[in-house]
Amino acid sequence: GVGDARREPKTGEGFGGRFATGASLPPNARPKGTSHEKDTRKSSLSSPRDTGHVELVLRNLEWFGGAAPAYCRVVARWWGDDFVSGDTARPWVGLGATADADATFIFPVVVKPTGFAKYVKDCAHLILDFSDGRTGQVIAHVSIDVSRLSVGHPVSGGKPVRTPGGATRGAVHVSLSVDFHPKAMSSFERNEARCAETGGGGGQVGGDEDEVSGKANVT
Repeated sequence: GVGDARREPKTGEGFGGRFATGASLPPNARPKGTSHEKDTRKSSLSSPRDTGHVELVLRNLEWFGGAAPAYCRVVARWWGDDFVSGDTARPWVGLGATADADATFIFPVVVKPTGFAKYVKDCAHLILDFSDGRTGQVIAHVSIDVSRLSVGHPVSGGKPVRTPGGATRGAVHVSLSVDFHPKAMSSFERNEARCAETGGGGGQVGGDEDEVSGKANVT
């Protein structure tokens, strides 16, 4: 589970960690109260200025035919994070194609819900890069529609794992959600989130063109 994963190191030799803290969102935003001179990469670390966080959980990775890597290194690429990370290696998690394998990313959020909503709408898709854990070569990608991600509206379902050339190589189940500290949300936003969570405001976001069926959709 997430609790166990958080006690493991961010990265490690061999298989790697099951938990990693990624770039702050939006990547090019500074938490309120920080100076321009400070290294913006520090905003990717959890701090009292964070307004919330995005959690991404990966599980049920499967490969369709042919030789499959023993495990993959997975990195997450948000729109704009190149401006922050530069030549610094992105955090990664290790994920294998076994029934009990899962991995979790946490991305601190440094803007209020309205700013986050604008960012994910502009971002449109979160890209996951899958690399062969033994060679480091990127072998596949996953694209996740995040344009409507909000409190009470998570993204969840099986997604195709595609080669750089576009061929479907496998599938993986993704669960993506965002939550904010109570003080970061207005009473109107809190009420909307409660309605969504109880089924009165839309609920889970899904059903895009990249949904797949099978083991990857088992939660």
